[in-house]
Amino acid sequence: MNPAMKALAVASLMPCFAPPATAQDENWMSELKADRESLERLLEHTGITELTARIDAAHAPSTDTWIHAAWASMLMKQGIIPKESAPKVAGALLEFWDSPAARRSVNARDFQGYFNEKLGSPVAGNLTVGRVLPSGRMEMPVRQQLLKGMALLHGLQEILLDGADEYKAAVMPGYTHNRHAQPTTLGHYLLAVHDPIEQSLEGLERGYASMSRSRLGCGALAGTSWPVDRELVADYLGMGGLIENTHYAVASSDAFVVVMADLANVMAVLSRMAWDFDVWSTNEYDFIDFEVCVGSFMMPQKWAERANQGGSRRPGSARRRSWGT
Repeated sequence: MNPAMKALAVASLMPCFAPPATAQDENWMSELKADRESLERLLEHTGITELTARIDAAHAPSTDTWIHAAWASMLMKQGIIPKESAPKVAGALLEFWDSPAARRSVNARDFQGYFNEKLGSPVAGNLTVGRVLPSGRMEMPVRQQLLKGMALLHGLQEILLDGADEYKAAVMPGYTHNRHAQPTTLGHYLLAVHDPIEQSLEGLERGYASMSRSRLGCGALAGTSWPVDRELVADYLGMGGLIENTHYAVASSDAFVVVMADLANVMAVLSRMAWDFDVWSTNEYDFIDFEVCVGSFMMPQKWAERANQGGSRRPGSARRRSWGT
């Protein structure tokens, strides 16, 4: 089994919306007995890529900091924060942006009080005027993880297409109800994993577009009489537009539903593939072989491909991770 196919077997099962790696994950990675080329290909498609690093960098330092800075910048531009106060406010915001310690010490509710204490309320008292707790605090972290997840899925699709082309003539039995049904090829099977992921990616892109409509400036439900510029804030945050009706904006959740539906479909497809690969690698089938395996403490003859065994449990894990973001 060539390195690309070994990488496929593991990389395809890594959770696309996983949080940053923990020490336990790193220890597990260090235990993988794979050749160098396979491991490099594996790492390339599990979050350690230039693209996903750039996505993280673009969203730094934090969602709340971006929202506070965008809203305050709009207030200064609109003259709601007086011109004579704007230089001091801007300087304090830049200092806050560059200070991890300050950001850690201030939550969304403490932001106004922090700047009142630093600059005095006559200067900083209008920093959050015209808004409630920042809308968008749910969407923006999900958008970040969604971009990374879609990037990883596109990487997985490349592996699937490469494998499908290489094994387009590798004849194998096709199964229905765990019984021989019709002859097929491994290439045909791999495309059957690729295509539904492509379909789900289209839905995830629609979900991302819907989640990129800004709610900021909607007030409690009926907006505000202050002359705020909602479109300017949306532009500062890289959003694609507005949810114009403020009542709808307060309670909107349709974007999350779209994302969850297509994410569930992706994970169901990968779970099916994980189950098939795990079964096909047993002595009874012996269709495929994995060099990245773990053994049993009690049964030395038993070897199993670790990621495949966990792959069938990924759908529930992805659902919890998404709602917890």
